[in-house]
Amino acid sequence: MKHNPIQINRNTYDHIASHFARTTAWMDADFIARAKHFIQQLPPQTTLLDLGCGPGRDLSWFTQQGIDAIGADLSYGMLKEAQQAGISNLCQMEMRHLPFADHSFSGVWCNAALIHIPKGDIPTTLAEIRRVLLPGGRFCVSIQQGSGEKIERHSLLGNRRFLARYALEEMREYITQAGFVVCSQEAYEFRRKWLWFECEVGA
Repeated sequence: MKHNPIQINRNTYDHIASHFARTTAWMDADFIARAKHFIQQLPPQTTLLDLGCGPGRDLSWFTQQGIDAIGADLSYGMLKEAQQAGISNLCQMEMRHLPFADHSFSGVWCNAALIHIPKGDIPTTLAEIRRVLLPGGRFCVSIQQGSGEKIERHSLLGNRRFLARYALEEMREYITQAGFVVCSQEAYEFRRKWLWFECEVGA
């Protein structure tokens, strides 16, 4: 790819972090229901990784539910927004290369973040997520539904972002090839079309 999509996304989200935090602060009832179902499947004394945590909305909610959660994001600007909201347990990293030991987490939550990884890097990224999960650990991911991958302009702010979109069976195949069992899947709409997968580390 001619341009570095990871660097483009880092720069863009650093720049739009405050706008993003304001415009994505609300969690609708269906979203909360999915999150509740996810944490109900986790064992007691769980440690959860919110991968691509952005300004920390989901991370804050998990903490309020009594979950020991760590937030990770590529963008320093996003993490700064989370810090300003009083959120701790944050680290800056690339999800393709997770600096955690094997079997560090009971669950990994990845909401609207995997869409920023080039499709050629998805197998490696999913392998990293599986590596840091405990046996039987849970992985929840949401991605935009569609096809292809490209660098495009943000509809309101004009900043460039790299986005990859998936058909349901396309993403399901990536997930199962990485060694996960898909426990549930759903196509839904919230401002745009999304796919939702809840998975478990396979034997």
